[in-house]
Order: sequence, then C-alpha cells, then structure tokens
Amino acid sequence: MRNFAAKYGFLLLFLCQNLIVSSKMFDAVDDDEPETEKEKCEGEQVVGLMSVMRNFEVCKKEEFYIENYKSDSTRYIAQRCFAKCIFKQEKALDESGALTLDSFKNALKNRITGKLEEVILKAFVNCYEQHSALLNPDDPTCPGFDKVGICLHPVFQHVCDGPEFLPEPSQLPEPSKQEL
Repeated sequence: MRNFAAKYGFLLLFLCQNLIVSSKMFDAVDDDEPETEKEKCEGEQVVGLMSVMRNFEVCKKEEFYIENYKSDSTRYIAQRCFAKCIFKQEKALDESGALTLDSFKNALKNRITGKLEEVILKAFVNCYEQHSALLNPDDPTCPGFDKVGICLHPVFQHVCDGPEFLPEPSQLPEPSKQEL
C-alpha cells in the first residue's frame, strides 16, 4: 500500500488541500457580499473534490484492482487501471473507453464554468499531447491513464490561486522513459 500512496499521493494531496479550501469557503458564506470569482472557483473545486473522493472509494473496491495490487509484478497495472477507473467514474471516457478532448469536455459540462473550465481544458490539452501516445483503451493494462492524471494534478491543485500559480506546460510531469 505504501507504493500506491506514493504513486497516487497526488490525489490524496489534492483532496486534503481542497478540504482546507472548502473550510475557508464556508466561512465566507455568512457574509452578505456577493460571491467573488475566487469563491466561485473554490466552490466548484470542492464539488469536483467530493466527486473524486467518492470515485476513489469505488475504484479501490474493483476486483481487478484488488487482485492485481497484491502482487509486486502487477501492481503497476493496478495503479494505471485505477487511474482509468477514476476517469471512467468521472465520465471522462467516451463509449469505447478512450480518453479524448471531447469526452473530457463532456465530463466538465455543467460542472465547472468560466475561467476554471478554460484553465482545466488548456491543461488537459497539454497533458493529452504529452501522453496520448501511451493511451490505448483496448489494452487491459491501461497504459497512460496514470500519466495524464499525474500531469493534471498541479493544475487542479492551484487552479483557484490565479494564473501566477499555475504550472507552465514545460513544468508538467513528463512520462517516464520506461513507459515510452
């Protein structure tokens, strides 16, 4: 389980940081002032966080994940398929199980708006361009899905902090040489 936490600590970190943000957001709700763009962003971020948390639990219970995670030789497959499961639960895959720009846009529809949507879509395009060669929805070992998730993490982590906090595309994680 230690390897899993190290590999997917980005999700856990994202969840914890956003819980702190959400507590600050609820403090601001008592004010009579209109909601600021940052508060709106943080609210949408919290809704996304809650969805990922629910799906994290669903994916941990999948038989494929449980069986493959037990063995050191198949643990990396379980971790990649876990990431694919999260994308699937978030409805970010198309009907054939592929992760595409259109399927990702569909997943965001009616969930986030404005600048937040624009920033996340731009980040997705950057991550997709870096890792799409690895993605194969028909491969039972789920290559590349974890790479896209890890690449998106810094954007989700800082998306409401303003553009000065968002990583440049050159700062996003690169695929490991082993996976290329």
